[in-house]
Amino acid sequence: MSDFEEFWAGVLAAGEAEAVERAERTLAALEGFDVSLELSVFTDEDDPWLPSVWVTPIGRQHFEAARASDAHRQLLNVSFGEDGEVHLNDDQAPLPGFFERRDEPENPRDVVSALTAAWIGRIWAERFAHRAEASVEEIDGC
Repeated sequence: MSDFEEFWAGVLAAGEAEAVERAERTLAALEGFDVSLELSVFTDEDDPWLPSVWVTPIGRQHFEAARASDAHRQLLNVSFGEDGEVHLNDDQAPLPGFFERRDEPENPRDVVSALTAAWIGRIWAERFAHRAEASVEEIDGC
């Protein structure tokens, strides 16, 4: 595993507990709705190292279901904070080591996207597959 992949594996591990809590709240909010779920991994070409993961209700009642769970649908968010540092899920301390030099792969966006998709796929399979089926989609950012 490269140092780039090792760093991102650490970031995803740090966000796992909160992602599980948010997914639990989402599933509770969706109880009783006739929907399927899509797990989306968003990465942006200009900022491939700032991924986010969303769970989106799809189906007959998807608008009502999305409103019911809107506050918790974002399971992971890596973003720049007001202080210029990079934060995991906004309210936590800046990610340590984010700006350290490391060997970047040829296409860091593909690597971050694949690692994040595998991470959320594993979490869902281990913890939620018996409660709700979901597909994992990698989506280009805007």
